[in-house]
Amino acid sequence: MIGFVCAGDLFYENGLRFSCKRGCVACCAGEPGYVFLSDNDIENICEATGLNLMQVRQAYVRDFVSDKGIHHDVLREYSNAKCVFLGESGCMIYQHRPMQCRTYPFWSRIVESLEKWESEGAMCPGINAGKVVVSKDEIEVQKNLFKFPEDLC
Repeated sequence: MIGFVCAGDLFYENGLRFSCKRGCVACCAGEPGYVFLSDNDIENICEATGLNLMQVRQAYVRDFVSDKGIHHDVLREYSNAKCVFLGESGCMIYQHRPMQCRTYPFWSRIVESLEKWESEGAMCPGINAGKVVVSKDEIEVQKNLFKFPEDLC
C-alpha cells in the first residue's frame, strides 16, 4: 500500500505515513553505523544515566575520524552493531535519546527522494505503515533538526 500522495515538487507534499512498530529495533541494531552526538546529546545522556560528563564519555562515547580528518563524537555500539542503550524493552534512554535517533526516518538523505524513502522502507517496517500521517511541515522540521556532519561541510 502506498503511504503518500504525490503533489507539487516534493513527493511528501501531502505527508508520509510512519508509525514506529513497538518491539522493532531495526534502526538500533543489525547494521553497523554511527550515531553522531552533539554536546547537548551527551548532556542528555548524562541526565538519563546519572553519570557525569567524563563517565559518559568513557562508557558511551567514542571518537570517529571522517575521511576529511574531522573528529566526531559518536555513540559506542556493541560488536554485533547493537546500540549500547538498547535493552530488553527498547531504548533505555528513550526520553533522552540523541537527536539523530529522535528524527529518524526524516533525515534529509532519506526524504530526498521517493526512491530513497522506499529503499529505507525495506529496512524499516514503520515506513508507509500505520495511520499516522506526518505532515510536510513536520517532516521539514524533523529533517532540519539533525544534519550528518558531512552534510554541514
